[in-house]
This record gives sequence, structure tokens and C-alpha cells, in this order.
Amino acid sequence: MKITIRSRNQITLPEEILKELDLSQGDDFIAAIKDGHLELIPAMLIPKDETYLFTPYWQEAIQQAEKELRENDLEKADSVDEMLYKLDEE
Repeated sequence: MKITIRSRNQITLPEEILKELDLSQGDDFIAAIKDGHLELIPAMLIPKDETYLFTPYWQEAIQQAEKELRENDLEKADSVDEMLYKLDEE
């Protein structure tokens, strides 16, 4: 598949690539050169104060919470105080 660099160093990605990778106008990329080839890696900017959410600890906690939601394996608390008490017990 041929792609041409146009004015202002712009390239246009063919529609079939956009569909296959679920890309749309405004998406960000990281450009990397690997073994003499250009790689465009879809990327998402994350605010600095939210990067902790992508640590292994938080990713595991999020996956566990999603599993509990799917399996309806949740404990009910009637108040914030009761919820905090139950959390302290863990």
C-alpha cells in the first residue's frame, strides 16, 4: 500500500487502515524508527496526575473490581461509615 508525503509533511492513511485499527481524526501517535522503518503507534495522552492508574497495582485492582461487578459479587453497605468499617476489616 503506497502512502505519499504531501505538503507540510502530511500523510493520509487509507480508510481500510483506519477501520482495521479503529482510528479517527484527532487520534495521537508515537513515531518510532525501528530497524530503518517508521512505526506509527496509536497513543493516548494521560494527565500526569492520573498515571498511577496504569501501574500494575491499580490495573490489577481495576480488573478485580470489574470481575466482581460482572459476577455480582459485591457487598452492600447502608452508609459511608459502614463501608469504611468494612474496608478497614480487610
